[in-house]
Amino acid sequence: MDDYYFIIGFIVSFGISLFIVYTRKEKWILMKIKVIFLIALALIGIIGFFSSNDNASRFVYYSMIVPPISFSFDRFFKLMSLRLYNRDFYLYLRGSKEIDDSFSGLGKNKHILWSDIIFSFGLLIIILILTVLGAILFGKDNLFEKLMK
Repeated sequence: MDDYYFIIGFIVSFGISLFIVYTRKEKWILMKIKVIFLIALALIGIIGFFSSNDNASRFVYYSMIVPPISFSFDRFFKLMSLRLYNRDFYLYLRGSKEIDDSFSGLGKNKHILWSDIIFSFGLLIIILILTVLGAILFGKDNLFEKLMK
């Protein structure tokens, strides 16, 4: 796989997904705009994936499908948290504005439940697995082509 395609695909897949996860409760980005952007990204990814002929560009198009999938899992985890605790889950990842991750804030996150930690790390693991899966399928070994034969 060309290195440039890998870098672009990794940024699209991992970067946009993490951006969406970290800005999930921000007021400046409207849900309507986020959903329209993700639907457009998914459509471009799906159309491009099926119309491309080489694995390098397939990886980039596959990477465009990862953010909508991770967003769907985020909404699913939010729904589960709302049903269980009548609140959205707190994003328990470093750099999140929902927790105090400083050294002086150690032990001050009493409002965090185990489900918040599981949902947060679950989202991170899903994003990572989908990105790595794309790199494996469309990497130098052309596993995708071998599976399709």
